[in-house]
Amino acid sequence: MNASKEKILEALIPGCSLGATLYAEVKSDISEDTFKQELNKLRLDKFVQSRQYGTPGTSGARALYVLTADGTGYLTQTMHYLPDLIRTSLPARHAVAHELAVVDIVRIIRREMHQIPYQAIYYDDKACKKHKKYLQLNRWIPDLFIKIKNIRNTDYDSLSIVVEVDMGSRKLADVTQSVLGRDCQTIFLCGTTARIGTLREELSQKTSLHGMVYFSLLSDFCENPGGLFGNNFRNLGGQTVGLYPP
Repeated sequence: MNASKEKILEALIPGCSLGATLYAEVKSDISEDTFKQELNKLRLDKFVQSRQYGTPGTSGARALYVLTADGTGYLTQTMHYLPDLIRTSLPARHAVAHELAVVDIVRIIRREMHQIPYQAIYYDDKACKKHKKYLQLNRWIPDLFIKIKNIRNTDYDSLSIVVEVDMGSRKLADVTQSVLGRDCQTIFLCGTTARIGTLREELSQKTSLHGMVYFSLLSDFCENPGGLFGNNFRNLGGQTVGLYPP
């Protein structure tokens, strides 16, 4: 397999992607024409699959690309990537926006960890269900559970962070119970400032959650890709705070 194809496979590790997003990840190494040709070859060779969402020919139509079992096998066996870090799910039609948000977050965190001396092991909802006992999770499964290790100084404990994409559809009682059952920090990435205000008001009533829950707009996190430790968040008291690595 040539280097261009390998770059495309690597760009799909965080999860399913639109063609335009995928090309943006590899355009510094591959021309657009080459990208289209190689992506089509990967699809024909069954290393990548695609699914069409929306009605073809309409403005809402779009295709998502994701790794197949063969694509995952190549990355793990030939390029030595950890299988648990490769996300291969295609979302239901009603969950496309949510899934693409999670993929963007994983991509930003992966990029961040390449720039600082830390290793991030992330578990999406499916991996969380698989490793529920190891991660000490209650019945509330998060969008992402991230364990961060300092690879230069192993004397430091690892840091666990839960990331939740919250677009306002979950009941406040469910949100509260999910956070109360965790002993790690939780970051809510919300669709609107109004939702942040609602969650802050609800969760601030629980004194045990102060210092454990943080908020940001999803758009701010994704458009200013400072990652977990290069972005500012709001705490339950409304103050601007930063998170610190282990």
